[in-house]
Amino acid sequence: TGKEQLTTFENAAEITALLKSRGVRNIALRYSGFSVAGLSASTKKSYKPSAVLGGKAGLDAMCEEITAQANRVYFDSNILTTDSKTKTNSVLLYDKTSRFVGYMPSEFYLERVGEINNNISSAYSFAASNESAGVCLNDGAALLYSDINSKKTRQELLEHLRSNISSLSVSGGLMLDYPSVYLADQA
Repeated sequence: TGKEQLTTFENAAEITALLKSRGVRNIALRYSGFSVAGLSASTKKSYKPSAVLGGKAGLDAMCEEITAQANRVYFDSNILTTDSKTKTNSVLLYDKTSRFVGYMPSEFYLERVGEINNNISSAYSFAASNESAGVCLNDGAALLYSDINSKKTRQELLEHLRSNISSLSVSGGLMLDYPSVYLADQA
């Protein structure tokens, strides 16, 4: 079957307004698949809001509405993986969204440790440019690996991630996709 959007930016604002009108006081909306990259926003280029979902204007309007409701929105972001086919170490990730819409697991590529800071910077810039927005770390809580080419062990990657991810907490908030004791103090 064809692919279609699940929730537009306008729909998301309407849903939060409806919940608010029914007495829900605090809403932390996690938005997956908001960008032109679908579920895999990681690089500066991939954070462009999807035109199908409402584009930049729709995203801005949604963020304004959510701010007016005194709520927050968290945008899914990949820090440790990318969809760039120029990478050589691929991994299949089963995300919760895929099973609901019947898609196969998503193929992602492990980032080199040196690219992680660029991905964090891209997520930070995107969240900072959208009022009431934070970042939901989609892959960092569930995926740690050793980068043999960069001579980094899993523990070194964890320390690198912990020391550099704090900027996402400062920008507007950090949400973790999976429970993660090793990153909880950053969220």
